Amino acid sequence: MWLHRAQPDVEFVTLQRQCVRVIDPGKLNRHDGPDFRNAVITVDGVLRRGDIEIHTNREDWHRHGHDRDANYDGVVLHVCLFDGPAREGMPTIALSMQLGTSFRDAWSGARDRRHPLACLRPSAPMQFRVRRGFSLGGAENASLDAMLALAAARRFERKFRRLALRFDALLRENEPAVAFRQLLYETMARAAGYGGNEQPFESLARAVSLRTLSTLTLAQRLERLAAAGGLTRHPAYLTPVADGGGLPQAGIPAGSRRCGRSAAGWNNAAVMPHNRIGRRLGWFAAWAVVLDEPAWWRCLLGTVRMGQCELRSYEGMFHTALSKDNPGTDRIAEIMINVLAPFLRLYGERKGDMALARAAAKLYFSVTPAPQNRHTRLFTDGFDLHCDTSARQQGMIELATEFCQSQRCTQCLYAAI
Repeated sequence: MWLHRAQPDVEFVTLQRQCVRVIDPGKLNRHDGPDFRNAVITVDGVLRRGDIEIHTNREDWHRHGHDRDANYDGVVLHVCLFDGPAREGMPTIALSMQLGTSFRDAWSGARDRRHPLACLRPSAPMQFRVRRGFSLGGAENASLDAMLALAAARRFERKFRRLALRFDALLRENEPAVAFRQLLYETMARAAGYGGNEQPFESLARAVSLRTLSTLTLAQRLERLAAAGGLTRHPAYLTPVADGGGLPQAGIPAGSRRCGRSAAGWNNAAVMPHNRIGRRLGWFAAWAVVLDEPAWWRCLLGTVRMGQCELRSYEGMFHTALSKDNPGTDRIAEIMINVLAPFLRLYGERKGDMALARAAAKLYFSVTPAPQNRHTRLFTDGFDLHCDTSARQQGMIELATEFCQSQRCTQCLYAAI
């Protein structure tokens, strides 16, 4: 029942009156120790990583001797079905108090163990059924790997087409050089919103152009972007910077509730601390003006032309001394795959530089991917695959989002194997 309900969009309230969201429920532990290892949760908005222990009754924590067992020192959340005497000090959820339905219905729903991938269900038609638990090797599995590469190519093409349409629209009102800079500016704004606020961030970049932003001081940039997005800034969320302005540590959409989406589309629910609106807005306002610097473009194009696909070769291009919230390694990987590769393919093709376009494609398929997400886990768990290249990662995401979620089994690339 816990796994059935522990989704990122569900908010639990502990017996200590704390707000808990489960970002990652962790891995089931079939050996000694806590029931789930390496879970990721937020408790009143504070990120915590550790283990989760499950019991029928709250007092089982002490009855089983967990309070005296060092194996349980890393437990960050205790989940029990029924409340009881309060003696443990960690956040505790009594599940029976938060079912929102009858116990019988909740239990029945939890027992429906249909795999999210239809081809991995025992009831799937034979021509679409996949044998679980195999690893790559052999003709069938080599075909599966090729299928993922093909799916990744489809995804790359769609990203490229989306940028091409927007570039053509910008080109109707701007010179090519200005249109290219504005396009990358808008696409990077979308990347700043990864984690739930992609569209609102992209709207900011369209409302306040790069040409306008480059004429302002950092404090003015923050104010202009915040105003365009309907965001309020409170002194408690500001930190001084070199030019006398401030970088917000948390942006709160005007008129919004503590959780959920505001009227302007900003998402405050299930957003991890490092993805909070103010932190991302502070970095973007401080960094974005480098897109008007020729030296930055020479560095980027030169690095890609040399065939560099290592994350460390690009990290410095997205860091600024004016912000302490520079993107980390995982975010840089996402930027390289989702922003740089499709943009530079478009840039190369429109400039007649096909060598650059090919180098951009190599970047997309060869970079070390960001950590797994809910889409890739469907395939790594069900097919016993490794998500160790961006080609496999993007292929898994393409199949999950474009075929599996919409039950397009007959059109899936796997059906052709």
